Parts: sequence; C-alpha cells; structure tokens
Amino acid sequence: MVQIREKDMADGALLAHVLEVRRVVEGTGVLVVVNDRPDLAVLADADGAHVGQDDADPSDARRLIGDARILGVSTHDAAQRRRAVRSAADHCGFGPVFDTATKGLSGIGLRDWPDEDGFPTFAIGGIGPGNVAPLAASGVRRIAVSSALCAADDPEAVARTLLERLRAP
Repeated sequence: MVQIREKDMADGALLAHVLEVRRVVEGTGVLVVVNDRPDLAVLADADGAHVGQDDADPSDARRLIGDARILGVSTHDAAQRRRAVRSAADHCGFGPVFDTATKGLSGIGLRDWPDEDGFPTFAIGGIGPGNVAPLAASGVRRIAVSSALCAADDPEAVARTLLERLRAP
C-alpha cells in the first residue's frame, strides 16, 4: 500500500499527483491511499483514505469515501486505538513506536501495543531496517514506513529488507 502524504501541496497538484501514482502502480496490486483528504481520494478514485486525530472524523470520512474504499486512522495511545476499532475504520496506525522526524514526535516504544484482537494495526513512527527486527520479535506484523524509504538511494532494496526482517521469526 502506498499512502500519499503531502501536507503542503495545493489541491490541484495533489490530485494530479495521486492520479500519477495510481497510473504508475496500475496492475501491480498496490493500493493507493490519500492521507488527510478523503475528498481527493474520491476524486482520484484512490483505493482509500487515511485520517489522523485532527482530521475528519472516521465516520464522516467513511460517508464521503463509501464502503468500497479502505479507511485508516492514526492512533497514538490505547484509548485512541479503541475508538478506531469501534469506528468506521478498516485499520489503524499506532505509535510513534520510535522517534520520528516526519511528525517530530518522540517514540513511545511498544507501550500499549495492542494484544492481537483481529483489528489490523500498523506500527508507525521512525521505523527502518535497523529497528524493525525487534518489532517483529515482539509480534508486530504490520509497519508503516516513510523516511526510511523516501531518504533511501534504493527504496526498493530498503522495502525488501524491511519485509524480510518483519517476516523473520
């Protein structure tokens, strides 16, 4: 899944960007999700949207994107995650588990990491090849990664490494 997260891009440019990403991944099975902008997710016919705690309420986002698209919610503590589970969301991000430059937040580690309850939860925040193995050893099976891929000379190699380490016992 590719989440398009462009906080400062003008609407028209963001719409064009989402359409271009959709074109690039067409036929690969990769899902395209738009961060913070369920309205543009619909306009671009993206696969879904993702909202944060300060964005549209998940029920409002769901009404806008419909039932055929996926909806994710960012959560930063156990109470927010419980609300996400009860909401219209299909999955959530939980963290930051490590310090993250993307959002400028300090990591909380795996404190309050949810017991497996069947609700798809992605560890978020500061994750890269050097620290994904301890997450996997702790039972984490889904991660969301930004900086490690965007800053890489070879993002595909980094993605492969992350997957290998996440899948390792």
